[in-house]
Amino acid sequence: MNCEEFEGYISLYIDDEIDDDSRISFKNHMEQCKECEQKYQKVFETVSLCRDLEEFELPDEFASAIIKKVKRESPLKSLFRSFTVKKFYEKGMWKAVASTAAIIVFILIVVSNSNLLNYKADGSSEAQEDIGILSEGALPSENTQYYTDNVVESAQEPGIIKRSMPFEKEEELLNNMDLSNPNKKLIRRAAVQLEVEKLDEKFNEIFQTVESKGGYVENSTVWTSTTTTGPQKMSNLILRVPEQRFDEILFFIEKMGDIKSKSIIGDDKTLEYIDLQARMRNMELQEQKLLGILDKASNVQEILEIMREVSSIRSEIESMTAQLKNWDNLVQYSTINLDMSEITSSKKGINTKSYEGLLGKVSEAFILSVNKLIDIGALVLIYIGSIVPIILLIAVIIAIIFILYRVLTYREQK
Repeated sequence: MNCEEFEGYISLYIDDEIDDDSRISFKNHMEQCKECEQKYQKVFETVSLCRDLEEFELPDEFASAIIKKVKRESPLKSLFRSFTVKKFYEKGMWKAVASTAAIIVFILIVVSNSNLLNYKADGSSEAQEDIGILSEGALPSENTQYYTDNVVESAQEPGIIKRSMPFEKEEELLNNMDLSNPNKKLIRRAAVQLEVEKLDEKFNEIFQTVESKGGYVENSTVWTSTTTTGPQKMSNLILRVPEQRFDEILFFIEKMGDIKSKSIIGDDKTLEYIDLQARMRNMELQEQKLLGILDKASNVQEILEIMREVSSIRSEIESMTAQLKNWDNLVQYSTINLDMSEITSSKKGINTKSYEGLLGKVSEAFILSVNKLIDIGALVLIYIGSIVPIILLIAVIIAIIFILYRVLTYREQK
């Protein structure tokens, strides 16, 4: 029997629960090993002492008192005793800690970048203005707004007929419209963009042709715009032409140059026109009745009240009359919004306009590129500055985790 087996048989030997062979081996080993004999004597003395103790009942509050004493002990010490590095990894608690830290870092990065995206360097505004000059359209802002308003207004009104198709099919659809009905109130609008040679000559020719056909020019503008190929002359004409001559004049204009875009809109106001006429007639009847009552009024208060009502009705009638006249004018005179830009014919000779001011353009492009590089450098520095607090926070979290790891490892070794 060795020492380990001897320790396992001590309790059995004292309680006399060991077999004869094991008892003999136990005694022989105890006589040969003094350490095992001392262990046996200590256990035997403890058992003898416990046997001599008198039994007594525990108080009723003994269990609760023990629990209170346990709770009064430092919770941090209890935590460190039960929480070990081995359990930390075996139970997968490190995954929860790592996930929480990653979520915190992600939220901080998103918040910092949301403010960073709104940043705009001082020099970038000038660069954006330079780019905006090169990408501007041909029309001035006033004329462009006028054209857009017409399109939006037409698209929102009922009874609208809007077409976008190859140019050769547009006249066919227009001819199929019921334009012969004199009571039909169809407002027709067209918008055309042309590229022409000798813009001044074309401008005057269109001006004279429209007037000779019974129309007139409502608004005209000519200006010179700076483009990447040099200065370019442009114009905008708002033409009002008789409804019967609309197709003829539009066909004439299309032959003046190359069509870049074209749209025709037909806005049927017939139902609205009839409804407004009926409402106006009802208002006129009300006015006549009130005037008849006014002749029979007997006191000043009645006269004033009737006059106030008559004045309100008369104001509405005048507003309706003005609206009907405006529709009549739009129906009688169709509108053509014409934009023209001048181009140089390639047959007249070598075009050297593209090389005019070339050195200045190269210099501007170089400065623009340098400004962009400066803006990018500023953004990089700002981004680095924005993530420094995040890096510090991550460093603090890592330091805390490292300290906890060292403390737990030390307690395990101890």
